[in-house]
Amino acid sequence: MRRLSAALVAGLLTTSGSVAWAEDEQWPLPNEVERGHHSIVIEDSIDFGQLFSSLTTFDEKASHQLSCSSLDDINCSGSSWIRYNVNFANCETVDQFDCVEQLSIKTASGSAVAKFVRYAYENHPNAFIGDGKVLSEDIGQPSVWSIPEAPHRAGDLYLLVAGHQGFIRSGQLVEPKLHLQLIPVSELKGIWDGVIDENGFGVIAQCVEEQLETGQTKVRGCGGGAQDFGRFRCAIWEQDGTCLLKKSHREADRISITLRLGSEPTGWLHGRIQDPLVSTDVAGGLTRLTVDAKPVRVPTLYHGGQYAQLAPELQSYWDECMTKGGCNTSTRITNSEPEKQPGANRNLQSYQNPFGPQALKAVTTFAKHVNETPVAAPTAWGFRTLDLAQNSSLGPCVSKNEGTLGVVTTNATAYSEGPPELRSGSLRYSVAGLHFGTDGKTLSLGTYDLIMRSDFARCIYGFSKAPIQAAISVLSVAGESVVATTEVSERNGWLKLAAYGFTYSEKEVRVTLSQDPEPRQVSFNLSKFATKSSKLSTAQMSSIRQALVDTEANAKATCTALYVKASDKSLALTRAKNACAYVKKVSPALKVTSVAKVTKSKSLDGRVTVSSN
Repeated sequence: MRRLSAALVAGLLTTSGSVAWAEDEQWPLPNEVERGHHSIVIEDSIDFGQLFSSLTTFDEKASHQLSCSSLDDINCSGSSWIRYNVNFANCETVDQFDCVEQLSIKTASGSAVAKFVRYAYENHPNAFIGDGKVLSEDIGQPSVWSIPEAPHRAGDLYLLVAGHQGFIRSGQLVEPKLHLQLIPVSELKGIWDGVIDENGFGVIAQCVEEQLETGQTKVRGCGGGAQDFGRFRCAIWEQDGTCLLKKSHREADRISITLRLGSEPTGWLHGRIQDPLVSTDVAGGLTRLTVDAKPVRVPTLYHGGQYAQLAPELQSYWDECMTKGGCNTSTRITNSEPEKQPGANRNLQSYQNPFGPQALKAVTTFAKHVNETPVAAPTAWGFRTLDLAQNSSLGPCVSKNEGTLGVVTTNATAYSEGPPELRSGSLRYSVAGLHFGTDGKTLSLGTYDLIMRSDFARCIYGFSKAPIQAAISVLSVAGESVVATTEVSERNGWLKLAAYGFTYSEKEVRVTLSQDPEPRQVSFNLSKFATKSSKLSTAQMSSIRQALVDTEANAKATCTALYVKASDKSLALTRAKNACAYVKKVSPALKVTSVAKVTKSKSLDGRVTVSSN
């Protein structure tokens, strides 16, 4: 169970002592049920609501949530506000949308395409049917794929949790958010005994439904099993009780996923990948989004202890969480109200999302209390979209550009939410992590990748189409520059920046863009050459010197000589070359071109025009 009240899991609690795990991916969530115990976990995990497809609305008159089997059933029909979570199905037809078209992994020996095996649930209790317009008719569930040519340490199965969430109002999707995680897994059977607890929960993530006399379907509560707490780590429980254990990615591999979407996601992608390549292709009213990247290791922060024994600043942190919220807390004590209880009586677990101001604050607060050391550093490969309302400074450029605007990824335990902030002429992005690796000795090294559409970058800074120069730096809290390997490039309409190898405390990644000024355009005529002369006169050289003052070094110059008689073509070309030779002498950085052109106007015969741009 994740982020839920104890009332939904009391019948499923297990006891455990100290458990050793063979790999970072198998660090188990501690099973803490004592009064007074407060704990926090900051890790990259799948949100509970993304583990199954669902369609719900809220009955304001009765003050309860309703579950819908379709958009036009008795529960959702006529509702002005509908919440949805769609897991993408495997693409089976050419016109199908919101589905997974291809998953592949590129290893040292070549590229291997995955084969769809099954969905995690054959008949999930909250499954629904889409209308084929607003939502695809083919609503999927988390899916299992096989890649025999690219196995991980424990087999060749991979769990894919991909889909989008949002709201439906007046028949339109509102604030749709894309999410995707790929997890290597192995099967662990025979753990669940088939028992359903008093609240109606077994092991799968679900919302328990109740039929009302009105014919409507009420949601009693949402939750799932806790059989793996303190023992091992399941990426997901399947309907038959199979636990899909989390396993490690091969870090040198490149993973590529193509989604076929009804519309291209607008805004930014962010998440847990390294060296990403993103492409979109729109055809036939559908968008293909492909993300190709390496996995990363993301350190996990965990701290737990009895409230009475915590340092004063940690007690203040938890007290503030209860009064101000935002800490994403749950409790393991049935029917308790921790927000109304003193610290010594309440039981709290905070499963803090790894992004946003609260996550940055939490890492900064708890880092020294865990000796700057994570409990695990599992591999991850995933991303999600966020709207750009988080950053008003970019708003005007957002309104001018549609679709995917950028991608920002890092292996930091916590990082800023949304795109970098534009402040004082620089794009700024905060990351926070623990200083050491899991051994408490080796330095933890950070990764940061930023790619954004070149047209969006130019809009932010008011640049022209000329090439962009960029610089990336990592600054400590004190504003000191931290040594890191950086990369800057622009290719195929995308600006790419990366910083690797910096150490962690709370830091700011700063990107500054610049551009050479547009070349000044100059165009002037030289005085006429003497009848058969090709040598520049003093007056002509003076004209060139005066005209080319302050001409940009990256400009080009063309010398065009005009002639009437065909027999004068060679002479005209010599005049043009001599003029350009002097232009080059005055401005050596200019690129020059000499040409001769015929004219019918005798008044232009013998003239040379010099123009730069």
